[in-house]
Order: sequence, then C-alpha cells, then structure tokens
Amino acid sequence: MTCPVAVVPSAPLLVPGLGGGQDPLAPLRVTCLDVVRSVVKDASRVVVLASEGDDRDESAGGTLAAWGVDVRAGGDELVLPLGHTVGAWLLDATGWTGPRRYTSAVPVIEEGVALLVVADGTATRDITSPGYEDVRAVPYDHGLAEALASGDAARLAGLDLDEAAELWCHGAPALQRLGEAASGLEVEGELVAYEAPFGVGYLVGRWSVTTS
Repeated sequence: MTCPVAVVPSAPLLVPGLGGGQDPLAPLRVTCLDVVRSVVKDASRVVVLASEGDDRDESAGGTLAAWGVDVRAGGDELVLPLGHTVGAWLLDATGWTGPRRYTSAVPVIEEGVALLVVADGTATRDITSPGYEDVRAVPYDHGLAEALASGDAARLAGLDLDEAAELWCHGAPALQRLGEAASGLEVEGELVAYEAPFGVGYLVGRWSVTTS
C-alpha cells in the first residue's frame, strides 16, 4: 500500500490576481495543480503539512488579503497561516471536497491518506532575494532538490534547521517532518520543478511512500 505525497511552494503568487495584472507564476501554478490533482485523486482524506500552524480540520480556512487580494480558501473559519492557506487554495482549485486536516506536526504515513507538503526553499539565493545573498543558499536548495528527486527521507529528516533559519528557508521544518514521517519506508521520488524566479527556491515534488 502506498501514500502519495505532493510538495509545493508556499507562494501567494500561485493564486491568480496577486500579480498586479501580471501572472508570473502561471506555469508553476499549472504544475502544482497537476501534481496535487494526481496525488489526491484516489485519497479518502488529505493532510496539509506546513512549517507552522495549529492542527485544524476542514472547517478552517484562510485569506490572502495581507498579500493584496482578499482570496479565501478552505472553510469559513479564517485562521490558517500562509502555508496552510496556499495548500487549502490548491485543494479547492483541484476540486477536492473530501476531509482534510492541517498540521505542522510529523504526519502519519498511512493508506488512503494523501499528504500535501507546502514548503519554500531558501530566500537568500542572490541580491534580489528577500533575505539578500548568502552563498550557502543555492547549495542548500540543490540538496533539497536532490532529496526530493531521489526520495531520500533520511536526508530531509537530517536538515539543519538552524542553518535553514539563517538562509530564510521557512519550509525546512515541514520538509524535515516529511523526512521523519517517511524514514525507514520505501520512497519513490520525483522532482517535478525547481526554479527561483524571485530569489526564492520553489520546488515541486511527488513521492510515493510504501506503507507496508
């Protein structure tokens, strides 16, 4: 039995309307939606994992008003932080209407559950990055990309979160928890996309984790 996993960036610009008349992440949005759709299609429920946020059920929702457009996603109770809100929007956009849970804790890999991990790479890749430039950032992102491509759960579980914080890699805690959840299990990995249009590492991956 397998548990499908999607990894997508926590980018508000994935949502149409947030680009001020432009749509710079349109191709990446299509990629993310395709990956999420493929992962949830046979699931009985979905768990959305992000680096921060309380455990919530499908009654929870979020808004992107703080990023310029009052786009709402998920349930009516607008309590979700950014990562979970982006995950909620992606699920809504793919037509998912089944049970969902939002968490920042290590998830349980189990049959019938699809896992949606919302996590950016570093934001210190070059002088255009939000955190300016750190020469360690690009190699750090390359390491994340390699781990996603190869299904290396142990490598994700061993991420240095102190270094991640210095590199503004806000998705590292979620990726580490994915690694912890899948450690010791058989993982088939795929890196679907890896780019950095705004000096922030955006990675899209798909895993199939064998549960038994």
